[in-house]
Amino acid sequence: MKFFSVKDRKMVEVPDSQVRAVKYERITRSGKKQVRYALRSEYDGRRLIKFVDEATYRQFAEQAPQVFCSKLYALARDKGVPWEQLSPKARAEFVLQNAEAIAELDDFLIHYEKRIEPVLREAAAQCGLEWDKMSDDERVAFVTEWLDD
Repeated sequence: MKFFSVKDRKMVEVPDSQVRAVKYERITRSGKKQVRYALRSEYDGRRLIKFVDEATYRQFAEQAPQVFCSKLYALARDKGVPWEQLSPKARAEFVLQNAEAIAELDDFLIHYEKRIEPVLREAAAQCGLEWDKMSDDERVAFVTEWLDD
């Protein structure tokens, strides 16, 4: 993805894996809800932002879980665990046992927790599950299986 660097006064190329989708919402003076979509990244230690249309935003917002999953699969492979062959329960146990290492993989959970929770609640509801009544272990198992799909 290309971003404009104000300091360098030129377009710079940033790998798509380092781009994060951001949604800005505000209420205008007239009471209307305004939504702006942007992509954020860093280049040479500087924050970059690019405002985009909703379709581009959605493309990068959907990409984030895939990037995280690939890192999670690599961690499992490095530990000698065949992720694809694990049951949802075994995947949840792996996630719980390796929580610190997973947290260091990416700041996905921190950045996307507020944005993805409504999506997870809806996905759970579509599967006939009540998010608020699920235990942490059940949530981890559900999210793990959902990310794999």
